Amino acid sequence: MTTMLSVGQIIDKSWHHFTKHLGALLAISAWYLLIAILNIIVAWITPISPDVVTYTSLERIGIILSIFVNFIVTPILSVWVYNALILKIHAQESEQEIDARTLKKKSWRAIWPQIVVGILIGLAVLATILFLAPGFLFSLLGSALNSTGFAAISFALLLLGAIGTGLSAIYLVVRYQFAPIAVLLQNKRGKHALSESKRMVKGRFWPVFWRVVLPKALFLFVFFAVQILFLLLLQFIVYNIAGLNLLLAASIFSIGSTFIFFVLMVFLQPIILSADYLLYKSAFNSLN
Repeated sequence: MTTMLSVGQIIDKSWHHFTKHLGALLAISAWYLLIAILNIIVAWITPISPDVVTYTSLERIGIILSIFVNFIVTPILSVWVYNALILKIHAQESEQEIDARTLKKKSWRAIWPQIVVGILIGLAVLATILFLAPGFLFSLLGSALNSTGFAAISFALLLLGAIGTGLSAIYLVVRYQFAPIAVLLQNKRGKHALSESKRMVKGRFWPVFWRVVLPKALFLFVFFAVQILFLLLLQFIVYNIAGLNLLLAASIFSIGSTFIFFVLMVFLQPIILSADYLLYKSAFNSLN
């Protein structure tokens, strides 16, 4: 039985894995650019001004396309990229070969199981808002009875409920951290994937918590720092172009910022998932 990797080891090994397999990983995460391209098309053909009352046929198509991209294409493609990256990282770490056709096939097949697991985790997290129920109940009673006493109790209960909701949500997210990977690598489905993640986290919540949070915090800090620098540069360029009207400038900036976000996501996602996989692997090996 081995011990879990430390936070420093996870950061170091995930960065090493990313740089070693840069081309293969970016070839998968680059599919995020399809979302960026579709969003750019939507931005060009949908109304710029919020004061628009009537829409042209092209603008109506843009609105429908926007709904399609945001509620169908983006979720499905994001899950597929997640599946493909985890499977690819697993093959690379295990020194196994997985051809592109097999990778795509396995990734597509796992989309629905991943969605089911995501829904189950989402429902579990959503249920934590029940901590707010007593506060809302006393708030309604206070309003009905016009009682300041009930209002004070309501405020206290809502405050405690908000704390309870936040802490419970964090606990559940960490508890089920490994469920999506268990779907792919252990062929677990639905509640069985959640149970497996629970087993892997049981008795070591805080060690897992810090190993989940700290590497992501570092990578996200770098991501947002770079994003801000690019956005400031883009803003300077766009708004200083001679003769550019404000609406057109706002449209170009919106398109540019969307593209910058997805380009950076192409680099960020493989690093984060490398860290998630390495944590999963070390947690699994430490129990088996």
